[in-house]
Amino acid sequence: MYGHLERFSDLSDKYTVRQYVKEKAGEEILIPMVGIYDRFQDIDLGRLPDSFVMKATHGSAWNIIVEDKTAVDWHAAGKKISQWIRSSYYRKSGEANYRPLKGRILIETYLEDPCGDLKDYKFFCFGGEPKFVEVH
Repeated sequence: MYGHLERFSDLSDKYTVRQYVKEKAGEEILIPMVGIYDRFQDIDLGRLPDSFVMKATHGSAWNIIVEDKTAVDWHAAGKKISQWIRSSYYRKSGEANYRPLKGRILIETYLEDPCGDLKDYKFFCFGGEPKFVEVH
């Protein structure tokens, strides 16, 4: 609201924010991490679990949800991920908190609820207290 949003870059990066969450709320609430990679070529696809989620750490909505890794077009996925890593989400969105972030790929465990859905919960906190919840 008052500018200088770069100071929130560690909270915008999907990997570095994990340390903040661990310190504030505990490691047990974090989605288990499979790995963090600087390049798509560094990922050993054979060692990945059958299902997982790949996320660009430095942007928003840059995700690949993999329910069955044998059904993925890895050539196309690799091109998409490499493009994300080279891209600046700051240049796309104008959100200064993304300006200093380095492109990487975070792979986390695939989660689903008992109905087989994958929900995204967003908690909006003010003064350290959650006031609103948004579910996608």
